[in-house]
Amino acid sequence: MASAGGGGLDFPQYVAIDGSGNAWTANEVGNSLSEFNSSGVANSSSPFTGGGLNIPNAVAVDGSGRVWIANGFGYGGVSEFSPAGSAICGKNGYSAGTTSSTGIALDGSGNVWAIGGTGVVEFVGVATPVVTPIVANLLPPYASNNSTVNKP
Repeated sequence: MASAGGGGLDFPQYVAIDGSGNAWTANEVGNSLSEFNSSGVANSSSPFTGGGLNIPNAVAVDGSGRVWIANGFGYGGVSEFSPAGSAICGKNGYSAGTTSSTGIALDGSGNVWAIGGTGVVEFVGVATPVVTPIVANLLPPYASNNSTVNKP
């Protein structure tokens, strides 16, 4: 088991794993984002800042490796970063219309969902869809005629 340290960790919150096996975590106190490889070594450019990070907590990664962060307590916005750690959104992030964003999720259609103290906000079609390997094996062109999956 690898143990991560460094990389700007400062009261880290949730973690998300990208398609390359890198771990991303939001640092609530440091208003930053840290990245670690699968061995627990921090990206040399980490921590990443900007993009409206404000008491960030929940993290999700879309199908193209972009990192989405829910910003909390009193801010309520969502920030977006490239797989290289550069802020894609403006300096204030994206407004989620909530007083705090405490959770974030991506669905198979590329929608970003942020939840906060005053409701749920959907950003329609802004992310690259994420398809899990199990689901991908059931869908063309990945499915084979010799599938061992039980079908009704």
